[in-house]
Amino acid sequence: MTEQSISIERMEEAVNLFGLFDENIRLIEQELNVSVVNRESNLKISGEGEDVMLAVKAIQGLLTLSAKGEAIGQQNVRYIIELVRSGNEGKIAQLAGDVVCVTAKGKPIKAKTIGQQKYVDAIKNSTVTIGVGPAGTGKTYLAVAAAVAAFREKQINRIILTRPAVEAGERLGFLPGTGFLLEMECQETDPCRTYTQDNDPVYLDSAMEAFFCFSPEEEKPCYLNFEMNANGAMLACHGQDRRERMPFSGALKEGLSCRAQVREHAWSVRLTIPLSLITGVYPGLSLHTDSMFTCNFYKIKESEGRTHFASFAPIQAPEPNFHLPEYFAQARILS
Repeated sequence: MTEQSISIERMEEAVNLFGLFDENIRLIEQELNVSVVNRESNLKISGEGEDVMLAVKAIQGLLTLSAKGEAIGQQNVRYIIELVRSGNEGKIAQLAGDVVCVTAKGKPIKAKTIGQQKYVDAIKNSTVTIGVGPAGTGKTYLAVAAAVAAFREKQINRIILTRPAVEAGERLGFLPGTGFLLEMECQETDPCRTYTQDNDPVYLDSAMEAFFCFSPEEEKPCYLNFEMNANGAMLACHGQDRRERMPFSGALKEGLSCRAQVREHAWSVRLTIPLSLITGVYPGLSLHTDSMFTCNFYKIKESEGRTHFASFAPIQAPEPNFHLPEYFAQARILS
């Protein structure tokens, strides 16, 4: 059995270190298999030699953060334990560095991990920074905070926020000379799927829809719309508005196909749109790299029970109406 002591000079540091109902210290005890006892201004850490050594390093690291004004929470504790276990306790001093930005409510925004600190430094020192990583790791949050800080300091005069023409949940690809391949997925259990034939009113079922317009510059442009349910039944039309649209027929439908797949908590559709269908509606149209068009994607169920409407690009209309090309999102064909 080994025992070591750490002296804490200020009561505020002890309160911050221990956390609400001593949750931070209890986490250290649990993760490192040690016992921590507070006696006046000293912490007594006891346990096996190596465990005590790691616990001492972790607590000292947390006190370093506390001295810099960092509020200690379980997220900090887990990350510091991870650092000391991997022998990187020397990097703890890099944490809780400069404030990236202060919110309107006075909350300071700082990097929480070594990776986040490197990311912030890269943003400050580079013209273009590309952040790659899992969702929820602070990529967008820190980038926006850095942009706001630069704007406040008049280093820049504009912040431009962009997003992909097609977001997660829809994947759209173009094959030159062939056409478009679209995959859409919906997180939904037991989707309503009554209709089984093409040109049935599948929008009364649970349906996903895709709209395309290849002449957005016209005053009243023609658009293509494809509405699909979980059976793979599809209502496919073209026209200038909801009332005047017409189903595709004859040679235009050759090569147009829809396949659906239903899983336990999700369903998806795979739509193939042949180039011949598009050029049949838009004679003389040539699609190639950098060609622009507009599109929108929807989730719908219009019948009674679980009625809902959702769109990728926002629509400014008093009632749900997906047949408004003026609100389609811009898209570009990439190589």
